[in-house]
Amino acid sequence: MKPIEFVKVDARDGRPATEHPTRHGPADPAENITILWWEGNNPAHYFGLVANDRKTDVPGVLREISEAEWAKLIEQRREVRLQELADHRWRIETGGVTLPDGSRILTDRESQAQLTSAYQSLSMPFVESIDWKAADGWVTVTETELRPIAQAVAQHVQACFTAERQVSDQIAAAEGAEALHAINIRQAFEEALSGA
Repeated sequence: MKPIEFVKVDARDGRPATEHPTRHGPADPAENITILWWEGNNPAHYFGLVANDRKTDVPGVLREISEAEWAKLIEQRREVRLQELADHRWRIETGGVTLPDGSRILTDRESQAQLTSAYQSLSMPFVESIDWKAADGWVTVTETELRPIAQAVAQHVQACFTAERQVSDQIAAAEGAEALHAINIRQAFEEALSGA
């Protein structure tokens, strides 16, 4: 298989999207292209693989990519995939956690910091109890009452980072563009999170 960069072509007249809009719908410029990723829009540039015997001097195929450049592109894509993973972990980490009693606890960074500070103040003990403004009004909490909440948040945050590390290892170990792009980040993260 050889790597190529290409744009879609008009499904009827075969004109590349770099020249005219694909009025009759988009199509690949050659048969049996394995699309791995795309960048930009208007028009998007696709990167993929075609069989070595496939003609690539056709409208829409922008270039064949050398082995050395392909290796660089794969490493750049690896960094992009790692950033996609970090973004996904952050959304899950800061998206809140549900306690066994069904109450929902915020886990954005500010809430994590406030909870840590409150728990530390109670456990030192600097104070006996803390007035806490909850989603449904004011409550007074003690260290014993706040401990399971702080523990649930800490476990949630740590599980998110553990899951990210496991998927990060998968991304780092992926050999070649196809293996790299076969990793479904959300699914792999959820599987790692459920096992964390």
